[in-house]
Amino acid sequence: MLVDQDALVLTARDLQPLPATVTRLMGLLTRPDWEMSEVEEAIKLDQTLTPRILRVANSALASRGNRITTIGDAVMRVGTGPLFSMAMALGVKKTLHRAVAQYGLAEGELWVHSVAAALTVESLGARLRRKLPVESFTAALLHDVGKLVLARFLEPSHLACLRAAEEQGRLSERDAELEILGVDHAELGAVVAQYWDLPDPLVRAIQFHHAPELAFAMDPWCRDPADAAAHVVHVADLVAERVAARRKKGEPALPQEPLAEATSAALKLDAAALDELVQSVDERLNDVLERYA
Repeated sequence: MLVDQDALVLTARDLQPLPATVTRLMGLLTRPDWEMSEVEEAIKLDQTLTPRILRVANSALASRGNRITTIGDAVMRVGTGPLFSMAMALGVKKTLHRAVAQYGLAEGELWVHSVAAALTVESLGARLRRKLPVESFTAALLHDVGKLVLARFLEPSHLACLRAAEEQGRLSERDAELEILGVDHAELGAVVAQYWDLPDPLVRAIQFHHAPELAFAMDPWCRDPADAAAHVVHVADLVAERVAARRKKGEPALPQEPLAEATSAALKLDAAALDELVQSVDERLNDVLERYA
């Protein structure tokens, strides 16, 4: 029943590459000596991104009274971090908007899940009152990209076994993938991230978002477990799944993945805090989705 893992890796490398604007911005913002004029120039070259940046800069969420009409002023108002996050989100929207019927996801559902996860990062940072690892937002947005790769190889026999493992064997989605297929979507997501030349901490956050305790063990730069972005992405995934479950009234609920003990300890979160994040994200999700409409 195991799938051909070499073929999976090749398929991961077949996914549409990141847009040029995203790679330009990533290259600039990871340099210690970048100039604001370079950021402005990179955005000006993207005729799709420019009007959206201006619209967000003038939105009720960001507006401070004076109307923004130039990219330079928009960058100053929105900030380079949120701006890069927006560019990344818009750049991968087409990829993440596809239906993934093999996972029971209609067109747009993976995208909504990804945005909910990214929004959770914002809410979590505000709740903890601390700066989260810089790669957390992008990793949360991309954490399930491996599902697009794995879905191409799932035949009806695979799907039947996966559903039985989840529903009758009470396994999590990831554990069912490992048992039936020998590989999980998080590993394949990391392959995609590597192919896109994303930073190693971001790759590991995607790879270990279902096993965040392993990310800290494999990251020598982490001096504290809370510095591992995989903890943040783990929470983001759980919250996004619970938000989706709340919105699918009347449908049978699958087993919910519990909050990892290592993450609970690292971020000082408990089940009640998780529920509060679910409520917050659910209330804000529709408004945030409009940013990317």
